[in-house]
Amino acid sequence: MTEWDLYKELYDSMRKPAHIYDGRNILNQAKIREIGFNQYRIGKRQR
Repeated sequence: MTEWDLYKELYDSMRKPAHIYDGRNILNQAKIREIGFNQYRIGKRQR
């Protein structure tokens, strides 16, 4: 996983629902869900 801007633009071409796996636990969970991703935080309890 990366925080590179290139990958932020891929969402429009992804099959929905889109899933993201946050292995570094650095993403804002509320914001990720707001833009339409299902987020899975590796090593943390899911809310």
